[in-house]
Amino acid sequence: CILGFVFNTESLLGLEKVLFFGPPPVIQFLLTYKLLQDYFELFFSAVRQFGGWNNNHSAIQFSNAFRSLLSHAAVSIKYFF
Repeated sequence: CILGFVFNTESLLGLEKVLFFGPPPVIQFLLTYKLLQDYFELFFSAVRQFGGWNNNHSAIQFSNAFRSLLSHAAVSIKYFF
């Protein structure tokens, strides 16, 4: 449990360097509760739904589903690609 907490903290500090102090700074603040596993599970569940019965998407299928989810959520994709 302690080791997982240490890894999580180190990862969060690495994200801080990239997102806050990178050239150019991408964000002003980070809501860490959005980094919970539940959000990632919901996202990948939505990606799997794009494939119908296919649970093993190719990179192109994943990219198309990802872009579709971003456009549905009205998120700009300039930071992702």
